[in-house]
Amino acid sequence: MQPLLTFRGVYKTFGDLEVVSGLNLELFAGESVLLLGANGAGKTTALRVASGLARADAGSIEHRSNSTIGFSGHHSFLYHQLTVEENLVLFAKLAGCTEHIKEILKEWGLEPFSKKRISQLSKGYQARVSLSRAFMFNPNILLLDEPTSALDTSGVEILLSNLAKLKQRLEGDLLVVCATHDIHRISSIASRVIVIDSGKVRVDSKDGDNGAGIGVEKAIQDYLEVNR
Repeated sequence: MQPLLTFRGVYKTFGDLEVVSGLNLELFAGESVLLLGANGAGKTTALRVASGLARADAGSIEHRSNSTIGFSGHHSFLYHQLTVEENLVLFAKLAGCTEHIKEILKEWGLEPFSKKRISQLSKGYQARVSLSRAFMFNPNILLLDEPTSALDTSGVEILLSNLAKLKQRLEGDLLVVCATHDIHRISSIASRVIVIDSGKVRVDSKDGDNGAGIGVEKAIQDYLEVNR
């Protein structure tokens, strides 16, 4: 099976600090990957390089042909003086598609806030808008950096529901990569766990002597034991 997303010897340095150091990784359609690691491990940088928001200093990122990418990160990339609806319409127009705005607002619980400026919203609702934009064109590579950090319980439930809907719409042709510290609230989506440190893979739940890997539950348990 051809990978949807491949990191080949990717390096990324900021000044004298090497954040991603020779990262090699193949990720496939149908996988929901939890990307774990301490602060500064390289998770955010790896996702930004994969999305095209940052350029690798060496190595390459390869996407399967005709793949599309959705990204939601720490920065919302929203226009704070525009309303929620105006933001979504703007991004939709840039992609030549505006007919699903009302449906998007409903799916993310944003209908009551559609006429409010982004600057008037709480961090949690700003996060919902940012996530809705990442989902809005049915990307088959979805890169999420700490997506639950600003969400309350209702917001997390909406996120998980929309992940399930997207997977169904794409008939399984979806790769989700989620960098998170909020393991307990998001671990239910995981089919694979990857732990990175200093920009290198240290643990991959698919790896193991028996060919089946150590498994998601053990990878998470081991990680939590080490990082209490």
